[in-house]
Amino acid sequence: MVWIWFVLFVIFLIISVINYLIFKAEQKKNKEYEENKKQLLLETNNNVHLIEENKNLKEKEKELIKLKIEIASIEKEKEILQKEKEHIENLQRDLLNSSKLEFEKIANNLLKTTKQELSNTNKEELKNIVAPFENNIKSFETTIQNQIVKR
Repeated sequence: MVWIWFVLFVIFLIISVINYLIFKAEQKKNKEYEENKKQLLLETNNNVHLIEENKNLKEKEKELIKLKIEIASIEKEKEILQKEKEHIENLQRDLLNSSKLEFEKIANNLLKTTKQELSNTNKEELKNIVAPFENNIKSFETTIQNQIVKR
């Protein structure tokens, strides 16, 4: 009977060792599972972060495209304004030249008119001044002729 107890004890011991080994294997599997789970969570978080960064990058790219379009539009508008500015400057130059010529014409006409009026006025005033002398001279001449004739 001791042998039976001994065999039973050995079987119990073997079963206990097997259970212990199975328990340790399950603990190891659980530990690996937890580590894998943590690793997957980290990777998932990293992936979520990368997805968010990618989304932000795409938004920034869209914004950059909009800004490039706006810059192109502004540059086109700048070219148009530059052409308009040059056109206006040409018009100003032409207007200044034509105004200068017109002013010169008006000034010349005014000078001619003023010169003629002044000349006419001077002639008139000279006649008014000379007329009494002319009358006096004629009268003196007549007197002298009368004197000559009387003699």
